[in-house]
Amino acid sequence: MSIKLSKVAYNCRDEWPTFAEIGGLDSPKYTLWTYLKDGRVSISNQIAENKIKKACMIRNNSIIFNNQETAIANFNLLSLVQTAKMHKLNIEAYLTYVFENIDAYSKNLEVLFPWNENVLYTFQIK
Repeated sequence: MSIKLSKVAYNCRDEWPTFAEIGGLDSPKYTLWTYLKDGRVSISNQIAENKIKKACMIRNNSIIFNNQETAIANFNLLSLVQTAKMHKLNIEAYLTYVFENIDAYSKNLEVLFPWNENVLYTFQIK
């Protein structure tokens, strides 16, 4: 199996652009070079897709909502919950905090976001 793979890689050597040909760091083609240089980078985005799959399914089924504003509000809430889950927050306590303080911080909502240091310190499951 590895011999076949090495033959394929060898035969494709002329298909790979040089760094100068891809246009430098700002080029979209640079991501392939990043994958090749750094073994920690995954070539698949399956993990990210699986994280948002439930939210996307709900969004696709949002035909049941009365209007577009309701659908957008629901999607925003689900997005907030998923982001809080990714940051390993206590969801119930965090959402209670958000709903109780959203009027007080209406000018500066970043204070309520799941990645805020104070929120992480207060609601992160240890």
